[in-house]
Amino acid sequence: MRTWLTSFALVLCSGCYADEQDSVHWLVVDSPPLFVVQDGTLTGGAIGTLLLHLVAQMPQRHVIEVSNNNRGFNDIRQGKPRCAGGLVKNALRESLIHFSLPVLPFLPNGLVYATANSPLVERHYNDGQVNARALLMEPKLRIGLIAGRSNGELLDALLNQTAMKSRLMAFTKTNDAEKLLHMVSLQRLDIAIVNPTEVGFMQKQGELEENLHFLPLMAQSAEQYLYFGCTKGEWGAQQIARINPYLTNRALLAEAAAIYAEYLPQPLVDFYRQRTSAFLTNSAL
Repeated sequence: MRTWLTSFALVLCSGCYADEQDSVHWLVVDSPPLFVVQDGTLTGGAIGTLLLHLVAQMPQRHVIEVSNNNRGFNDIRQGKPRCAGGLVKNALRESLIHFSLPVLPFLPNGLVYATANSPLVERHYNDGQVNARALLMEPKLRIGLIAGRSNGELLDALLNQTAMKSRLMAFTKTNDAEKLLHMVSLQRLDIAIVNPTEVGFMQKQGELEENLHFLPLMAQSAEQYLYFGCTKGEWGAQQIARINPYLTNRALLAEAAAIYAEYLPQPLVDFYRQRTSAFLTNSAL
């Protein structure tokens, strides 16, 4: 359906950097439901579908490279002209990246634990909310996460403490959430930090093990959004100025939100739809 994009507006490659200043070079991570990649090619996802719409309408030459979080941010740190989507803001990223208008509400990462660890988690409940800081500071707790990912201000501040480093097992691929959850199920890890969409995706595939439980942390996180972003500097600012007008299209944003909601655990779907409805009413034209 979009084969003409490949010929005229969009180049899919794994290492073409020629004429970088004249091209918009997108870094894409295989991370359903934000980006769906098949055989090395971006085919869809909540942000991926929106990105394909953008490059079909924008006049510049576009290059889409399937990469990983660490490699992508290394390129940006080095000042290479790059853009990416599905980004969550934090202080470090804001020093390196020009961000677009918000694209979608984003539900923050939460904790997955096995039934055998329920007493440990319940010990930190108070008034119906878990004290995530106290739980993660439990001595000898083994925590799994995805390297290079922002887990929100609360968790990032805690996990970056020197005392935590020896207890963390960091996986380098964004699509390693399934491995993390399997290790929690086998009790090789006590806690995994993942996004609710990753849990919902595995539920949808019938692959979520029955002894696993997801603990949302919405009440302990500021409301977050996903953004497009480009390398800080004149080039990046120009690209964001070109992207922003497309992000006031209510129909495109609603399509992306619907894809995102499909992959949430069922208890969170209505909550997300309410948040999205308010976002579209307040932000889109």
